[in-house]
Amino acid sequence: MGWRCSWMAVQGASKEAVLGAVGLKDLAVETYHGSRQYPFSVGVLPRGWIVVFSEDYDWMTNAHAALLAPLGPVVACCVDDKVAMASIAWSLQNGHEVWRVTHDVDIDPRPLVVSGEPPEGFDEIRRRLAAEQVAGDAENHGCDYIFDIPLEAARLACGFRMDQWEPAFSAAEFADERAARAHRWPGAKRGLLSSLFDVLLIRR
Repeated sequence: MGWRCSWMAVQGASKEAVLGAVGLKDLAVETYHGSRQYPFSVGVLPRGWIVVFSEDYDWMTNAHAALLAPLGPVVACCVDDKVAMASIAWSLQNGHEVWRVTHDVDIDPRPLVVSGEPPEGFDEIRRRLAAEQVAGDAENHGCDYIFDIPLEAARLACGFRMDQWEPAFSAAEFADERAARAHRWPGAKRGLLSSLFDVLLIRR
């Protein structure tokens, strides 16, 4: 199954507070993230993390992450292995970006842009996947191992990686039409340049 989704996780806040900050409500219906049965889902992770999952790659932005920043540490991730082959992960602490890891084949076939200080263990994972990429390229496997690096950075930070999590989530949707208008991203493709523009906005 391919993924074209986005998600964000917040530590130390209630599920109701997290959903309310981005205009969502819990439907109290069991579902699985990535099933595309509902536009959003919410899950409770170990260590006090609440994750909000969107079936829309374009929904997760720095603007949404900034809304959650007052509630606690935030980890966010956008994943597209269907259209753009892009994966982006970043983290906020006290409203400021701590780190960001971006992979976008629109820029270069094997790019990886890293800023800030990713979580402990990141360098080891980066070296391992980079070595696997070199070996795969030599054997013409056609696999993009670099794509996994942002996903692994997010997993290290909060314990969640969407393709390695099996427990069911709870379905969610916009609380009302006003919330939908206020919190729905217009749907423009989010490549590296638009992500960098988001960074400038949040750091102002």
